[in-house]
Amino acid sequence: LRDPETNVAQAYGARCTPHAFVIDRGGVLRYSGAIDEDTSLDGVGGRPYLADAIRAVLDGEAPEPAQTTPHGGELP
Repeated sequence: LRDPETNVAQAYGARCTPHAFVIDRGGVLRYSGAIDEDTSLDGVGGRPYLADAIRAVLDGEAPEPAQTTPHGGELP
């Protein structure tokens, strides 16, 4: 989703970029937060929160965790 005017980001309460959201087919927010748990700049390691959440939703399950703290640059 491209959101150059940050309308969607504001609607879902995004605090920074990247701030990932997984929304199910019914429009229900199922996951919000970091893409993964890696906060380093090298991009190596850490639990893949977003991939795990997508997989859970596609399997009809609740993501665990359903929310994490996003890390990234603040939105304008």
